[in-house]
Amino acid sequence: MEMKRLRDLLIDGVLLALPLGAAAYLLYKVISLLKKLLTPIAHLFSPGHLLGVVIVEIAAFMALLLILLALGIFARSAVGRRLGELLEKAVLSKIPGYLPDRQVLCC
Repeated sequence: MEMKRLRDLLIDGVLLALPLGAAAYLLYKVISLLKKLLTPIAHLFSPGHLLGVVIVEIAAFMALLLILLALGIFARSAVGRRLGELLEKAVLSKIPGYLPDRQVLCC
């Protein structure tokens, strides 16, 4: 009985860590890409100036926040909601055990 509980806790930990790890990796990659795109901004500041050292990172983070804000606004729009419903029907409904329209009773 104790091994089953230990196994269940391990599975729960993995199921929590995978999406968190994937999100962290994606954020790292997006910020790296934005830093490459925003590198010309750093040349506007003198190399010895503290702001010149971190300006690209700050600009990349701000650009990411603006992108996420725009995506959030789009997701709440009528077009975004319709697109979400279409994606749900096309993709998520094919996952075994995913029942979007039916209520599932749990133990």
